[in-house]
Amino acid sequence: MKRESILLIIIVLLLGVGGVIAATYFPSNQTTYDNSYSGMTSTNVQGAIDELYNVCSSNGESSQVSIGNQEVKVVTSDDGLYKDEYIDGRYLYRGTNPDNYLTFNGEAAGWRIISIEKDGAIKIRASESKTYQEWNGDAWTKPSLWFMSTLNVYLNEDYYNGLNSIAQRMIDINTFDIGSITINDSLENQIKDEKISKWRGKIGLISVSEYIRANSNISGCGSYSVSSSNNCKTTNWMNVGGVEWTITPRLIDRNNDHYNYLQAFIIYRGGLNWYDAYDMEAEVMPVLYLSSDVKIIGGDGSQNNPFELSL
Repeated sequence: MKRESILLIIIVLLLGVGGVIAATYFPSNQTTYDNSYSGMTSTNVQGAIDELYNVCSSNGESSQVSIGNQEVKVVTSDDGLYKDEYIDGRYLYRGTNPDNYLTFNGEAAGWRIISIEKDGAIKIRASESKTYQEWNGDAWTKPSLWFMSTLNVYLNEDYYNGLNSIAQRMIDINTFDIGSITINDSLENQIKDEKISKWRGKIGLISVSEYIRANSNISGCGSYSVSSSNNCKTTNWMNVGGVEWTITPRLIDRNNDHYNYLQAFIIYRGGLNWYDAYDMEAEVMPVLYLSSDVKIIGGDGSQNNPFELSL
């Protein structure tokens, strides 16, 4: 719809019949397109016109999303911020090297944005490993569920306590999907399986489905079985070439014991695999949610000019 047509519609609504104002458009000040947080307010008619024009011209969908008050364009190809077709109102970064870098805990470009959740929460991941250890060193004495794992304890106690005070204040206690998945299943079913079990905490890891969905070639790389191909390894920014734990366990039947999750999924040089949670040390790249009080006050998300955060 042309801007002039939208302006005419607004004028007609404002004038009403006989010069009486029949309707008023109030621009949002918190939740806007697709439930993302805009952080914008409009206090005049021109502001209302501008925002309504943006809504109408995008056929009801946002062409950009606010991340901590920073407007970021939504793309449909190449590297960038995509709409998540599996979860309404969620946006995520895909591609070989999108501009999703940020500075956190004093680490310049040391973290990257995974997604903007449907409630507006910003989920981020360290761009380098912070430790190298087992997923659950106590797997033989207690179930290897994430909330009981030794790696969970390390991240939410030792690692968290080592962050600076500002970084600690920026972290939001939020929900992580920790359900086990069936290998070689569809991505849609893997997402559903991950959501069966949930854990609330400060620091976790990426899930298998998050790794798959970080690929810009989702049509060709959108399942567990094909995500390990050489072509898929080159279009996924989460592939750092090492051996890295995910938060996702694999339920196996060992001596008919269905209560022990004895294996967890890893990213092995860009491909997905699994390994015994108690018998292998792998890289650990922490994942966390930023508090809604955190704002982006500078930067463009590139590695040379990462997003700058402030409370």
